[in-house]
Amino acid sequence: IWVWIHLLQANVSNQTYSAHEDVINKPWRPLPSGRMTADEARRFRWFLLVVCLCLSAWHGAGVLLASTGLSLVEIFHDDFGFSSDPVLKNLCNVGGYLTFESGAILILSSKTSVDHTSLVALLSSGLLIFTTIHAQDFADADGDRLSGRRTLPIVAPEGSRLYMLTALPVWSIVLSALWDLGPMCGTLFLVMGLFVGSQYFRFRDVQHDQSSYLLYNVSPDVI
Repeated sequence: IWVWIHLLQANVSNQTYSAHEDVINKPWRPLPSGRMTADEARRFRWFLLVVCLCLSAWHGAGVLLASTGLSLVEIFHDDFGFSSDPVLKNLCNVGGYLTFESGAILILSSKTSVDHTSLVALLSSGLLIFTTIHAQDFADADGDRLSGRRTLPIVAPEGSRLYMLTALPVWSIVLSALWDLGPMCGTLFLVMGLFVGSQYFRFRDVQHDQSSYLLYNVSPDVI
């Protein structure tokens, strides 16, 4: 429940400021489809923030800190325009993922702080997200360009795809070694990284970029 309610908060927060680009990228969302107004979405967003903080406080100080951190990340990303800069956007994505993960870890473990293994997992996750999360921006390039955002696929359309082709296999090797997956699982993980990277490089249309991003999200989960 904690993860889902915070995910809802993050999605509503993001969508309150992206309706103009969602007309192109995601017209089925509530705002561009006319099922909700921007004012209604903003009021719902702040209501959800209070709900998330109260729910987190019930789980303890560590979870409350994670929830507060996520809320701050959303404010910087959405209200202060960090989403318009490729580096700041990646930093916000790292903050978002880490606060989600740390809060979930604390709830599942019933501990007040993360252990060494969890800390290593969080740090490696943060580095992975920071260096590859622009995978989500390829399919949204048209809408992002309309809104004036400078994402990596817009700034370097060819270089960003070549980067994905190389970065995902490299991360597969690094994570396989870090978690000592063994030759069979390590090879499978490397093949997945090569496949997803090649999908980004070979296919350049929105439909393929959407399916590639889905594969990007699934492939690290095998660890």
